Amino acid sequence: KNDNRHPIIILQDMGNSLTATYGTIIITYAIAAGAIGTSQGTGISVTLSILAMYFPVFLAIVFLSFFLGYFLPMLPFMIWLGALVGWLIMVVEAIIAAPLWAVMHLHPNGDDATGKGSSGYMLVLGLLLRPTLMVFGFIASVALLQVMGEFVNKVFFDVFEMSQGGVGIFGQIFGI
Repeated sequence: KNDNRHPIIILQDMGNSLTATYGTIIITYAIAAGAIGTSQGTGISVTLSILAMYFPVFLAIVFLSFFLGYFLPMLPFMIWLGALVGWLIMVVEAIIAAPLWAVMHLHPNGDDATGKGSSGYMLVLGLLLRPTLMVFGFIASVALLQVMGEFVNKVFFDVFEMSQGGVGIFGQIFGI
């Protein structure tokens, strides 16, 4: 709530805490299942009913811990990497289309100096400007993520507490 670190690092720490939580749940469940299984003859059915009852919650914790601990911190880089791959495909496209673009300059119905090859200039302009714009876009996204993450981090908890009246243990779990 009152953390001055980067919002992505806060979320990653929350994902790592959830990973430790479901690790503890697995160990506790294994010990309890072993104790129930050895003490009673119907231990298997009790163990399976407990597992069936808490499996959706356990699955939600596993998914959330993976998303927050591993996927979310890598998401800006993965998006930027996808844009880089798109630019490389555009370079290959430009290499293949360069001879056709040269021929389009000779088209007899072209009314201006470029003939029908004006779209080739847009391709070259995109090839030249895209790497620089990608770097500036990545820097801007990280800066805006800091600002918007701080905003959500500072406002969400207060709004959540006000909307609930009193937050108990289940409210805290569902708030995550």
